[in-house]
Formats: sequence, C-alpha cells, structure tokens
Amino acid sequence: MNKKTLFIILLLFLLQHCGYSPIYTNVNSLDYKLNVINISGDNDINNLITTYIKRYSNLSENKSLNLNIKTDYIKNVLSKNKEGKITNYLIKTRIEFELIDSKNNKKFVFEDEIKTNSMDNQFDFKKYENTIKSNFVNSAIEQFIFKISSTE
Repeated sequence: MNKKTLFIILLLFLLQHCGYSPIYTNVNSLDYKLNVINISGDNDINNLITTYIKRYSNLSENKSLNLNIKTDYIKNVLSKNKEGKITNYLIKTRIEFELIDSKNNKKFVFEDEIKTNSMDNQFDFKKYENTIKSNFVNSAIEQFIFKISSTE
C-alpha cells in the first residue's frame, strides 16, 4: 500500500470519532407544550406558524409555554418599466414571538427581506410568494425553538 491510501484510511478512522455532534440534534425533543394564546397579522403566515408549532410542541408534557405571535408581511414596489408594469418587489417579513411567563416575558423577533423580480404569470408569482413565506416561517420557527431549548 502506498502512503497516500494509508493516510486516507487513517484519516477516515480518526475523523469518525472526533466528537462532532450537530447543534440541532435537540430541536425535535422540546420539553414543553407550546400554547398559542394570541396570533395576529398575515393569515397565510399565521397558518404556517400554527402548523409548524404543532410539529415541535410536545403534547405529553405538563410544562407549557404560552405565546403571543405577531406577524407582518409587506410587499412594496421597487421599480416599474416604461409601460407602468411592476418589474421588482421588495418583500419584508417579520415574526415576533412573545413568551408569556409568570416570572418574565421574553420577545424574539425574526425579520427578513428579499428583492424579487415580477413574473408575467401571476399564478407562478403567487406560488413563489407562498414558497418565500413557507421558507421564512420554517427558518424562524427553527431558530425560535433552538433559542428556547438553549436557554433552558
């Protein structure tokens, strides 16, 4: 065996047991039942949030966290062409989670903005908007759950 293949095999064995563990391993094992007390804002985002929260909430736990959620979704026109058709949009999304606790209240705010081109087909653009909303909500919920689980 030459030195190169021996080095690669040795490197593979050493890196297998280096103690690496992903930081999101405990995200699915939340020790709380999440109760949404009040949710306001954009209906599409609110429906996505309640779906994702049900996924992460541990219904068999006695400990519960109460949440107030406020969402915002703003689509602004950035530019138009000579004919007056919209060519670019600025989409801003914001989710504010408020943990209501008997001792103290904590707020977690997640914001994102994206610049996008308009499409000729409005059906495709609406699907694209829904994909943007879904991705943002998924990311915000994962970050929120990670912050809750890391502050315990």
